[in-house]
Amino acid sequence: RMYRTGDLVRRDSGGELHYLGRTDHQLTLRGHRIEAGEVEATLVRHPDVLDAVVTVREDEPGLPRLVAHLLTAPGAEPPAPAELRSLAARFLPGHMIPSAFVALDRFPLTENGKTDRAALPAPAPAEERDRPEYVAPRTPTEEALADIWEETLGTSVGAEDDYFLLGGDSMRALLIASRANDAFAITLTPRDVLVSRTVAALALVVEEQILSEFEDAAYGDADAGHGTGPDDPDG
Repeated sequence: RMYRTGDLVRRDSGGELHYLGRTDHQLTLRGHRIEAGEVEATLVRHPDVLDAVVTVREDEPGLPRLVAHLLTAPGAEPPAPAELRSLAARFLPGHMIPSAFVALDRFPLTENGKTDRAALPAPAPAEERDRPEYVAPRTPTEEALADIWEETLGTSVGAEDDYFLLGGDSMRALLIASRANDAFAITLTPRDVLVSRTVAALALVVEEQILSEFEDAAYGDADAGHGTGPDDPDG
């Protein structure tokens, strides 16, 4: 029995199948099915976007991400990434919001005149992103977390910078949580990173966990000292 899945594959001389992509441009990112056309249609809602092509790229090994390549409307400036993410967030779930945007003069084409998605350029490593005014980390916890974010995201990080506007995603949240747990000996989860969204907010979660562990240890020692002994009248 055969099923039409929409997956495009190539069979080599040894009989092995090699996955080449989707015939309908449906993408897969960390277990989520993403209709590229739905994301592209949302981005084209912006008046300065003439056309959009969305792909999943893995420019860093093990860190796939959703990237949007855009054609800007004639006479318009490329929209700021923050604008486009805000627009996408109004209509799409979080896993369908691109992590990076690349403005092009034209899309590369195949011999048949169709957009050559495989030839689209990678986003610049130090992609400029609109942010609020930079706020330097103010506490040792914020400084340590900012270092972890910078190492993971590959960009400078302020205490109030939004995680998603920095290009963060669920995979990088997993790395940040793991590194923070090693640094502070706590149990952060990727969800803590995604919900907190700034270094300052995540620092409060870290400090609350540390304080809670200190209190548990202190009360545990106090309770241990109140046990009954031979001289206890109630013993």
